[in-house]
Amino acid sequence: MPADIGASEPLSEIFAAQLAKRLRDCDPVTTPAIGWLEDRLIEQGSNVDLAVRHAQERQGASNVTVRNVITSLRTVAETDWPELFESVSLVDAKLREHPGFSAMDFASRNLYRDALEDLARHSDYSELDLAEQVLATAVAVPEADGHRISEAETLRWSDPGWHLLAEGREAFERQIGYRYRGWHRPQFRPGLPIYLGSILCVTLGLLALSAWSLVALSGPSVPWTVLALWLFAGVIPTSAVAQLIVDRMVAWTVPATALPGLALESGVPSSLRTLVVVPTMLTNGAELTEQLEGLEVHYLSGAQGDVSFAILTDGLDAPGKHMPEDAPLIALIDVEVGPARCSNT
Repeated sequence: MPADIGASEPLSEIFAAQLAKRLRDCDPVTTPAIGWLEDRLIEQGSNVDLAVRHAQERQGASNVTVRNVITSLRTVAETDWPELFESVSLVDAKLREHPGFSAMDFASRNLYRDALEDLARHSDYSELDLAEQVLATAVAVPEADGHRISEAETLRWSDPGWHLLAEGREAFERQIGYRYRGWHRPQFRPGLPIYLGSILCVTLGLLALSAWSLVALSGPSVPWTVLALWLFAGVIPTSAVAQLIVDRMVAWTVPATALPGLALESGVPSSLRTLVVVPTMLTNGAELTEQLEGLEVHYLSGAQGDVSFAILTDGLDAPGKHMPEDAPLIALIDVEVGPARCSNT
């Protein structure tokens, strides 16, 4: 091997350790690279053993670093971040003073916190101040209203979510001096008249466009009767297209809103007892058996607690109230569900 190979720069200890490892069992007489490696390392103030030891130490340190990184990533993945966040959040602690806040699931509680964050960003109050105000407003609104209100309305108004997410949001924004910026404007809540009016306007626009196209293609000599028949025949298909266009525009402009929900970690309590009813038709035994098996799956996989499942049956169109083929199907329900829990209505 020429003596000037790599003479411009010092050898790397990693390269020297790998080369020494590969030349370990070679004869120095037939493999002059071993002598060349030792000479180069001596010139650098080192030797083969020292270079190998340093390379092994560096590799061991890298292995430890990678192991620590993987362990840290596993710890990060196993950490319950929602619980950790709520344990240190002052806003969450303040909202938990309301008895219904703790009963909700994390996604619902996060809706409340996001609403407070948005209000704080567009007002002069902090999130903690707004949490205190919304709790005070929730307690004061049912008492301050002069007219007689029902118990259901009182429960709605006394929840902070009524003022953060629902109809009470606008009044609460005025109370705190909410500032609208740029495109951010009060939520537009179109009703049925606006929806139907939009469909009518789009329908008329499409009909006018089709009439103009007909005149442009056929010339101004088109008889008025032909044009009237053309518009009359196009009302139904044009209105269907107009409804599709309006529905798509509504879906683009009005985003879906998540509804708050309860966690029910211990099951459905007796105060919220629930009956889940699955309607079905008395068609034949195979389909009815499949419906009953599905009902059992819903019961076994559903929430525990005071929740009941029922199947609501109805017969097919028939000339009489009771038909001979209904009795075997009702008997099948008696066998699958039990006569004590079966009621034919």
